[in-house]
Amino acid sequence: MISSAYPSTQSTQQHSRSTTSRKKENALPVGSAVCYVCGQHLPVNPLSSHSPREVENMKLQGIHGEAAAESWCKAAVIYQIFVPSFKVTNNDGYGYLRGVIEKLDYLVNLRTNVIWLSPIFEFPIYDISNHYKVNPIYGTVDEFHKLLETAHGEGLKVILDVALNHTSAEHAWFKKSIAAHKGEDNGMNDFYIWGDPILEGQGKQRPSSNWAGAFGGSMWKWVPQIAKYYLHVFGDKQPELGQRGRPTRAVECGSFRLDTIKGVSKVLGWPDTESLGEISCDITPEIGTGFISREESKRELDLILHFEHVELDCVDGGKWVLRDWKLPELKAVVTKWQTRMAQTEGWDTIWMEKHDQPRGLTRACNTTRTFREVSAELLAKWLFSLQGTVIIYQGQELGTTNPEKFSEDMFRDIETVVFWHANDGDDEHGNEQKNEMWNRNHRTKGSFTGRSVWPWIPPHPYLEYFSAKTQSEKAGSVSNFYRKMIQLRQEHPALIYGEYGVIDPDHPCPFAYTRSWRSELYLITLNFGNRFIDWELPAVESQMWSVVMLNHLSEVVPRIKLRGVVHLRPYKGTL
Repeated sequence: MISSAYPSTQSTQQHSRSTTSRKKENALPVGSAVCYVCGQHLPVNPLSSHSPREVENMKLQGIHGEAAAESWCKAAVIYQIFVPSFKVTNNDGYGYLRGVIEKLDYLVNLRTNVIWLSPIFEFPIYDISNHYKVNPIYGTVDEFHKLLETAHGEGLKVILDVALNHTSAEHAWFKKSIAAHKGEDNGMNDFYIWGDPILEGQGKQRPSSNWAGAFGGSMWKWVPQIAKYYLHVFGDKQPELGQRGRPTRAVECGSFRLDTIKGVSKVLGWPDTESLGEISCDITPEIGTGFISREESKRELDLILHFEHVELDCVDGGKWVLRDWKLPELKAVVTKWQTRMAQTEGWDTIWMEKHDQPRGLTRACNTTRTFREVSAELLAKWLFSLQGTVIIYQGQELGTTNPEKFSEDMFRDIETVVFWHANDGDDEHGNEQKNEMWNRNHRTKGSFTGRSVWPWIPPHPYLEYFSAKTQSEKAGSVSNFYRKMIQLRQEHPALIYGEYGVIDPDHPCPFAYTRSWRSELYLITLNFGNRFIDWELPAVESQMWSVVMLNHLSEVVPRIKLRGVVHLRPYKGTL
């Protein structure tokens, strides 16, 4: 889920910060904020100038009108960076914050305007051991400040990723909580969730409940020093925080992505269950709008990441047992979310892949050499023509696919490693944490690292197809199509704010829908299949539809007019 409260797009000399005093008429803004990482009190620079990106955004606001002023995140395109896999600068095999700084121009050129950083806090990724330090593998606090300064100077907002429901077992809070149960008077005995053992016959004991962890085994781990169990929903080195155990500091970067936020609230009392499956991300539109809808008296979040559309191929909510799905199923899920969000004045998030999910192109389209590029463009056309904030994951704009076969050395996340060993090396499934590929050089693993250094995770085997360098040299490349599609979305507000209406929801193909806003009406038709299809266009008062973009052609084609039956080629999309 994403919670965003970014105060300003102004560039500052040191930090982006929220102002604590309001502007007075004809007066410069003054105030201070607290840096989330280092805790410094920082003055506001009232003389900061607007970056070229900000000037461009101001012009676009003139096109978007009041809708743009309502919330910056509605028109945002968020680019997720998995820091260890993005860009190495010190030849240790891990991506570095300086590498992100080096590639900000790339993100600006792509026309994204928000970067979402995977956790950069101290050790490891989602097992935070210190909320006030940067993991030295990724850099220093000063380099984080430099990243913020440079990003904001380019008009890019920054979202930090943090898990609030658990920490690392190495966190000082956890150690103090253990000390509190040993008798130390520090008030932290309930910072984590502790349970007493249940005594059974013949001196045996068992955990406080029979709950099973998301990654296998019991959800409880024994601490002999204090004769108690602690709760861990995920890995056994990720103890769950109690209701008092929450980091509360002013946030320098202004915005958070809150990992596994649904797990913050727990059912106390530890009742045994007859069956407890793996914890799922099964948030429905009815539940989701309760967090973000204007109808609710307490708006807790600005955006949520829901998973229903990417769980279509999952059997009984399981991530690893997959099934074939039909296009009308995807239409139904998308339409349900688009409609419910509009009815409650909420706002959707549009995404298909991230660090703990397979590549969207692999699971939703065709990755054969014949159809790979047009499928990637079709996916982009779909994502950028729905109502909601679009999120893309590093490498998605290059048309990157999953490797054809996985191997054990490709995995570092607990979930996949557990699955791999439980299934004797399943080589067809895995999450996508592959390194970003900047060029075709196999010696430097796509310029991700140095020649003599092996990256923390193996590179993709097809650098020649998926590198940024290859894409930049080809006018009709996937990355150039993404760039044009982002620009088109920014220039046509109906594609951002327009009302969504599905057409022929039960038709096996295509996926067709309209977006209407003020006097504009757009029709999007997407052939997700590998066969030619004929489809009759809806009638309109003007008698004919004007083609704005085809996904086999990256240029705008306003002179083409269509009516009656349209002939759609495999993986072709028409706007």
